[in-house]
Amino acid sequence: MLGEQTVGFLVSAVSDILGVSPSEIQAPPKVGDDATQGFIEGVIASDDRMLRILNIAAVLPRIQLPEDA
Repeated sequence: MLGEQTVGFLVSAVSDILGVSPSEIQAPPKVGDDATQGFIEGVIASDDRMLRILNIAAVLPRIQLPEDA
């Protein structure tokens, strides 16, 4: 859900699906400029990998749908 709208992504492949608790999510590192800083919501250390949590609202374009859609 994004606000009150259901959204989804079409992807060509999925390599893993992880279940994590909120306590495992760390603040994203301060890298890049202010324009790109908002795209990453958090990071998770999993085994030998650092996974990023994408901020969907920052990535998707802002569009207005008709009220009856």
